[in-house]
Amino acid sequence: MILRVMVVFLLLAGLTSCGDSTTGPLPSIPDVTGFTIDKEASNGTTVVLNWEPVPDEADAIDGYILSIRTRMSGSEWGSWSIVDTLSASSAITTYSHAASFAGQYGIQAYLGEAISGSYTTVDDMPTMIRDSYTIWNNHCPATAHSGFIFGLTSGTTCPTSSGDHDVYCYDGGQGNLTWLYSGDYGAFGAGNPTDLYLASGYYATPGWGPLSPPARPLIAGAVLFAELQNGYWVKIYVTSFQFYAGGSPNAWGSTFCYDIQPIRGLKLFTTDYSV
Repeated sequence: MILRVMVVFLLLAGLTSCGDSTTGPLPSIPDVTGFTIDKEASNGTTVVLNWEPVPDEADAIDGYILSIRTRMSGSEWGSWSIVDTLSASSAITTYSHAASFAGQYGIQAYLGEAISGSYTTVDDMPTMIRDSYTIWNNHCPATAHSGFIFGLTSGTTCPTSSGDHDVYCYDGGQGNLTWLYSGDYGAFGAGNPTDLYLASGYYATPGWGPLSPPARPLIAGAVLFAELQNGYWVKIYVTSFQFYAGGSPNAWGSTFCYDIQPIRGLKLFTTDYSV
């Protein structure tokens, strides 16, 4: 008899427990709108983000979750990492992020454990220009262009006599057959001033610099950063050397491609240095 009572008690207790654990569906949270990068305020490695407040946010949501991810190679995105969680009660709809790489930002609104159904996104990814360009040193004929102009969608080789070049190739005069020079420095220095920086870490942002003098010997596999006269930042990948067939024994060129950060003044790139 005692055993039968205990079994009934345990069954009733289990049913009561199951009923208490049942919760209703999570509320539907609206997606955030008006998410943008303030291109005028963003500069260096600081990215300024703005968005529109969720309507009646004091009652509708608890706040916002800001996240970031980047592309490590090709078109594959990495995982989201939370940048910060902001309370709606603070009425903040702008955020300055001290970033260490370029990426895609996502924002979600939340209320308790409920989160808006999708990320609203915006990115500061660089334009990866994978055309190969070769510029030639001063031992090559004048028809072999020594100068180069960085563009937002493509680059252009040019003769240094035009005075339009951002950088140019020269022999360096120190036993190195190809050096990269700022457009306003040295023997062909009638072009545009360009500050050169060494790469560091995973090549996401410029390292040491600007170099003084603004010139650097080029080796295959080198990564350099450059700040152009117009305020845009460039990341240069040196891929190979080329011998100028039919020229003198010292007639060489350097082949490279580049990334350019499309937000003027921002010097953020990805950690992807494969070309």
